[in-house]
Amino acid sequence: MVGWNDLPVKSKKEVVKRLDFMSRCSMRSTCRADRKIVDSTELYIPRLRVSFLEGFTQATIYTDIGQFLKVVFKEKKDEEIAAYVYRMENEVKITNTTAARRIKGIRASRLFGVFLRHQFIRPNVLIGTLEFEFHPTDHTTQTFCICLLMRSFGVGKVFRAKKLATNCLTKKLTEIYLYNNLIDKTILEGIYNDGVVLSEDSVYPQKYIDTTVFPDPKLDVFKGVEASNPNKIVEIDLEPVQKFVNVPHCESFIYTTEYRVGAPITVKTRAEETEGFVTCRFGETNFLLWEHQHLPVVQLDEHVQMKRIASPELGCVYRWNKSKCGEWMHAMKIENEHKFEEFFKNDVILGAPVFNESKAMKEKPGLFSRINKAMGSWSPFGQAEEVNR
Repeated sequence: MVGWNDLPVKSKKEVVKRLDFMSRCSMRSTCRADRKIVDSTELYIPRLRVSFLEGFTQATIYTDIGQFLKVVFKEKKDEEIAAYVYRMENEVKITNTTAARRIKGIRASRLFGVFLRHQFIRPNVLIGTLEFEFHPTDHTTQTFCICLLMRSFGVGKVFRAKKLATNCLTKKLTEIYLYNNLIDKTILEGIYNDGVVLSEDSVYPQKYIDTTVFPDPKLDVFKGVEASNPNKIVEIDLEPVQKFVNVPHCESFIYTTEYRVGAPITVKTRAEETEGFVTCRFGETNFLLWEHQHLPVVQLDEHVQMKRIASPELGCVYRWNKSKCGEWMHAMKIENEHKFEEFFKNDVILGAPVFNESKAMKEKPGLFSRINKAMGSWSPFGQAEEVNR
């Protein structure tokens, strides 16, 4: 009778490909030969969340929709040095029935790093989205948490991940530190910072605002010089992520607050400060805002319509878009508009007809003056009633 040890390596790898994450972990613990087979078989993990929370750390491995494994590392006060490890499958909180193990002589933070290194810092493991969740809000503490992982991983050991995601408490300098020390730059496609701003009056999303910054291809992001002329120093005021990160960076927030409370100032400020662009997607209660923009409509394709207005006073361009899916608006500096042609090709065509201010002044001088007046107090969102008179 043919047993497992009699199978050729190629057949064993085919078996390993069909095993889930936990089964592979168990198989790695059987013997060196099986560990070698598991480590040489490609493993794709859709999402891995690494969390540094108050009093404990945890890793959440998402293997499918609604399917996840959570491993929590904790220490108990007034005890000798020992780490408590809790393992849960498709469960959010630790209960009395949660499997637990006590390991003496090691700190929970140290064991957490060792666990991540052995399970995910391998050349055969590819992570779709690697998410870091920080509860401490200061950059110093966040950097210290990263240093603990680097100590456990060793020199040159990094995650192979397509996307890096962070929570809203993560500082931009922390993201740069993660990018430079724990991520394989040859695989990473983008960095995403996500957050939720809650309201006491509503739990339903009212708007979604994100800011996207692309690296400048003309600059060497690590030397601050022109790639074509290394001897020429370029003096340009770029955001920190654009100086040190050569992948797109997106910062996004979901708001449950009513649209007109604070949102215009948020979008306006971001558009003026960033070298990228800001996108605001509206909830159903704000869909009438499209009608309040009294500008010519450009049919970009069979699905998307666009209205465009440039504000020389603010130095920004605002592009309103509408389709069956909803309404959204892009805002950016006038001088940066041409940079995003490739990104906007599905909903915005830079060569499309735009609002002709000179022609509008001759045909409807009253309308143009009221638009200009409204722009002084943020026309792309408010003052719709004034413009409509």
